[in-house]
Amino acid sequence: MVLALLFVASISLVYNGITRLIWPQPIEVSLLPALVAVADGVLCYMLFIYQRFVGKQTGNFSIISQSVDSNNHVYYAVAILVGLSFGAIGVPYVDSLVGLGVAVLILKSAFEISIETVKNAKGEEMNLSHFKAGWEKRIDENRRNYFKF
Repeated sequence: MVLALLFVASISLVYNGITRLIWPQPIEVSLLPALVAVADGVLCYMLFIYQRFVGKQTGNFSIISQSVDSNNHVYYAVAILVGLSFGAIGVPYVDSLVGLGVAVLILKSAFEISIETVKNAKGEEMNLSHFKAGWEKRIDENRRNYFKF
């Protein structure tokens, strides 16, 4: 289900981004959407960290794929803030371009999850290493460097 929603979200973002590039529309800017985007971004990032940790500890691919979706919500929140910021100064094109960028990131996530889902269905061992966040890679690198000496 998460996988289908990732594909639908990315296709929707591409459609809206291209449509708004062709026919730009002014963006209504107010404080409430910005506050909601900030709150959503922070909460979804915390949820992402928790889900990623639990998914890795238990080896549960469903939880890891849900963490990818939570991380995508962080991208949405950032995109909303960037779009609102540029909309406030009268540059609506940036909102469309940021939306297209987010769509590419989400589509990439959806393909990665699809590949691992197919591997799981075939009974092959899944490679969860490419689902590491930047902070996880730094922690692993610090552990390796610490134990080298």
